[in-house]
Amino acid sequence: MGGRPQASEKFLVWLGNPFFSSFLADSGWRVLNAPYSPGSIYTPESILDLTGGEVPDALLAADASAPPYLLGMENLPCLTLFYSVDAQIHSWQPIYARGFDLCLVSLKEYLPLFAGSGHAVAPPPERRDASSVPAVAGSGREPAYPPSLPDAPARSPRAVGGQDAAPDREHVRAAGFAAEFAAPLRAKTGCVFYFPPHAQDGRRPPVPAPDRNLDMVFVGTLDPALAPQRCAFIDELREKFPALHVAQGAFADLYARARLILNECSRGELNFRVFEAMGMGGCLLTPDIGPSLTELFTPGEELFTYPPYAVGPLIALAERLLADAALREKVAAAGLAAVDAGHRASHRARALADILRGLFSSGRAADLVAARLRDAPQIRKHFLRPLYLHHAETIGVDFLRDRYLEAGKKR
Repeated sequence: MGGRPQASEKFLVWLGNPFFSSFLADSGWRVLNAPYSPGSIYTPESILDLTGGEVPDALLAADASAPPYLLGMENLPCLTLFYSVDAQIHSWQPIYARGFDLCLVSLKEYLPLFAGSGHAVAPPPERRDASSVPAVAGSGREPAYPPSLPDAPARSPRAVGGQDAAPDREHVRAAGFAAEFAAPLRAKTGCVFYFPPHAQDGRRPPVPAPDRNLDMVFVGTLDPALAPQRCAFIDELREKFPALHVAQGAFADLYARARLILNECSRGELNFRVFEAMGMGGCLLTPDIGPSLTELFTPGEELFTYPPYAVGPLIALAERLLADAALREKVAAAGLAAVDAGHRASHRARALADILRGLFSSGRAADLVAARLRDAPQIRKHFLRPLYLHHAETIGVDFLRDRYLEAGKKR
C-alpha cells in the first residue's frame, strides 16, 4: 500500500453507519466516511482507491445491520476496529470480529461472546451514584485508556421478557465455535470495549417547546416477521390504551410532543431508543431489562420501567404519570441531564479518541497490528473462512455469494 503525507493529525477511514464519527475531528482525527449501501464490499484495494493511495492510521468498520462488507481486513497494515451494535440479531459478529485488532460493543450482555473469541474485555460500568466512576466509554468519567481484563468464558446473553430461546442457542453455537478455535491464538492481545448506545448531539428538545399533546408515543418498526412479540404487545396495548400514538421512522417531532415515550426491547437489549427519547427531553417508559439499563440510569428518577410485555402494569403506570405533570417533567429533565452528561455521540467520540491516543502513544497499536498480520493465516483458516463459506451458502445474492466464496477459498 502507498505512503501517507507527513502530518501531525491521524487519519481514520470509517466504513458503514457514521454514528459518532463526525466528532472525532474535535480530537485531532481526519476522518474519511465511506457509507454502506446494499451489496457493497470493501477490500484493502478498494480502501486505497477511496483514500487516493494514502494508508490510514486506523480503519473502523461500523455495524450496518448487514452481512460482512469488509473482506481481507486481517491483511490491512493499519490498526483495525469493528463496531458492533446489533449483536443480538447477528450471531456471526463475534467470529467476524476476530479479524480486527479492537472491537467496540454496544450491548453489555454480549461482551463475553466477543471476549470468548480470544479478545480481552474492558471492565463493565459500576452502578452510577454520587461516588462511583463508571467505566462507560464516553461518559466523561472513564479512564483515558480503560484497562483490560483476562479473556472471559463465552456464554449466551440473559434471556429477558420471554424472548425466544432460539437466539440464545444461536449465540451459544457461535460462541462455542469461536472458543474452540481461539485456543491457538489466545496470546493475541486484542481489546473489546463497552460502548453503550448514545443520542445524537443535535437531537435535543426544540426551543420554544411545542405543546405536549400526545399522551404516549411509540416509534419503531412493526414487522411481525422480525418482531412478532413486539407487534402483539403493541396491538394489545392499542386496544386497551387507545391514546397510544404509533409511528415508524422519524421520531424527533413526535418525541417533542409526547407526554410519555414508550420503548420496547424486542430481544431484551439496551437500545438506542432509550437514549434518543431521554435526549429529546421525554419522559421514558422502558422495559426493566436489568443491569445493562440500571447501571446507567436510575428508574423512578431519570426514567420509568415496567415489566416486559406486561400491558396491565404499563397502562397503570402511564395513567399515574399522565395525572402527575410535575413528576413527568421532573424525571424527564433528570433523564435529559443524564444523557447530556455522558451519553451523546460526542462523548463516545472522545472516549474512542482517548483509547486510540493511548494505543498510539504507547506503541501498542503497532504491536496489535504486527500480531494480527503474523496470525492472519490462522485467523482466516479458523474464523473467517468458515464464516465466509457459510454466507456464500446462505446469502441468496449471486454477486455477494461469489465474493464470499472467493474470500473463503483464500488460505
